[in-house]
Amino acid sequence: MSHKTKFYTLLICFLLALSACSSALPGPAEMPPDKEGMASLGTPFQLKFDEAILLPEENIWVRFASVISDNRCPKDVQCVQAGEAHITLLVSVNDQNAIQIDLSTTLNQASVVLEGYQILLQAVEPLP
Repeated sequence: MSHKTKFYTLLICFLLALSACSSALPGPAEMPPDKEGMASLGTPFQLKFDEAILLPEENIWVRFASVISDNRCPKDVQCVQAGEAHITLLVSVNDQNAIQIDLSTTLNQASVVLEGYQILLQAVEPLP
């Protein structure tokens, strides 16, 4: 099934990080004009493909922009390796241009710090 026709859901958690900000590449400034959903800091939330959510108290927009790759082990199949999914988010903090963030289900690539906030990818569903 192609990535365009398959619906993906992300479970993402924003946490206030105590570490310094990481550098990120500038990305498109396309954030949704409509508020598609709202969440709060420290509480995990789900995003469907091309859906956006606002964390209003922090003025942070997050959009699930794309699935870069998904080679995870299919459900009900026994694999040697679990595989991984790579996704792209567009994140805007305080009405600045959106930053493109690439995350993976691999443990060491599942989080990033942006503007003092940790973005943690907890899951990508469904399994292939």
